[in-house]
Amino acid sequence: MSPVLAQGNPAIQTVNRPLPQTTERSQSGAPFWRLSRKMSTFGFLTSIPADLLPHTLAPQLPAAPGFVRAFTLEIAVAGGGAAGATYQPDAPFSYIQNITFSDINNTQIIRLSGFELYLVNLFSGQVKDNGFQNPTALPSFSAGTAAGNFQFRLVVPFELNRSGYCSLAAASQATPMQVNLTLNSLTATGAVYIAAPANQTSQTITVKINQLFWALVQGDLEGSHPYDLGASHQWSSAAGGVQVSANANTSIIAPPQSGWLTTLIATLRDSSNTSGAGPARVGSLPTSDLTYAIDGVPQFNRQLLDELQDKIVGNFGVQLNGNAADPAQPLAATTASPGATLTKGVLVYTYRDSVAESVMAADTLDELIQIAPGTRLEAGGTFGAAGTAPFTLTFTYGILVPTQAGGGKPYSHLAA
Repeated sequence: MSPVLAQGNPAIQTVNRPLPQTTERSQSGAPFWRLSRKMSTFGFLTSIPADLLPHTLAPQLPAAPGFVRAFTLEIAVAGGGAAGATYQPDAPFSYIQNITFSDINNTQIIRLSGFELYLVNLFSGQVKDNGFQNPTALPSFSAGTAAGNFQFRLVVPFELNRSGYCSLAAASQATPMQVNLTLNSLTATGAVYIAAPANQTSQTITVKINQLFWALVQGDLEGSHPYDLGASHQWSSAAGGVQVSANANTSIIAPPQSGWLTTLIATLRDSSNTSGAGPARVGSLPTSDLTYAIDGVPQFNRQLLDELQDKIVGNFGVQLNGNAADPAQPLAATTASPGATLTKGVLVYTYRDSVAESVMAADTLDELIQIAPGTRLEAGGTFGAAGTAPFTLTFTYGILVPTQAGGGKPYSHLAA
């Protein structure tokens, strides 16, 4: 018996041919992230002679035709040809004195120092995961040289998870977003150098910002957008109100915040002025009775510091050094390759591990903690004596602020 060959019959349209490819992906009822595309666009570029002065930049970013997921901020100091440079412990990220960002409604989303933004890159779950979020391990990072040259790129994140949640409307040039960036001076005994290179007149500073965004959905410019548009994830920092004596058992209450807590990072610094750079991070964290409590109820009670270190490696794939010395400083003049992380004196508490132990962009935000100005967050234990007492614990907060139109909850977008 001869095989029967199926043949298309154009008269009854049984031949299916794909439509020509266009930029339109409209599908009725589909989620936003299926209809849109991830894109990027130029934001800002400037070059400044290294005149050994602090610099404040306030670029007006062009409109991005969609919803901004993040900025990339690249800073390079190049052209130095002399020698003699040595670097501060928080360098290169301490070159950024502070960065603030406000959206088109003038709501402040970011207010951080450069080193705090580095910690956000490591421990927010908004950048990458499993160690790939470490800025010192990326191809864009150039370790510092004796000539004083270096380069790094940090992500300024807005999107909270893979759905585009908390991406910011940015398509209107009439209401631009606002960035303010202050760079420290490059003088010796400053925020970057302990000793500056012998001749800095040939150095040039380059600052570049790119915008990563979800594109507008063609054919449905008003109806398709990230869920709960207007919700934002905000980062800020403030010092605890209690200073810590050496060898003292102390509990430090974090300054009040309001919203849904995603991440709390605490950094212990002493009262020194490290070669002009200000208070240094110190390895005097509690080792055997580290306690983190919410409204007086310990969430982690008398925890070993190495327990927290093990947890953070599982969450983020990077080492939390605690009281150990930082690994080879990424800007040490003799360092050929960057160290793993710069986290001596740093504690991390995350609520981004509700889907998997390894924090990822697919997190459903089910474990976030709702806090109000009256909520008491505190960390403490028996502190050590390394460094110059008294010590200060500074808290860096990741706070989700949903809109009431979206239900005021962080996980209602899952039903969208």
